[in-house]
Amino acid sequence: AKALKDADIVCTATTSKTPVISYKHLKPGAHVNAVGSFQPTMQEIDGETIRNALVVVDSRESALNETGDIVTPIKQGLIT
Repeated sequence: AKALKDADIVCTATTSKTPVISYKHLKPGAHVNAVGSFQPTMQEIDGETIRNALVVVDSRESALNETGDIVTPIKQGLIT
């Protein structure tokens, strides 16, 4: 958590099914590259981070169908 508080850029590439990055641990304005969540059941980034982020994806269709970091917060009602 301390490393995240000081980081301007955070990169994740995991196969985690539960978030490894929490909004409360991120430095305000940090840039997050999350590339590991490639199935709807995977999630690297918590919903609060996604809710507070400017989200950029390479494929809207893929993100809405395959990316747990997007699919889960939608199901939770955090983003639309």
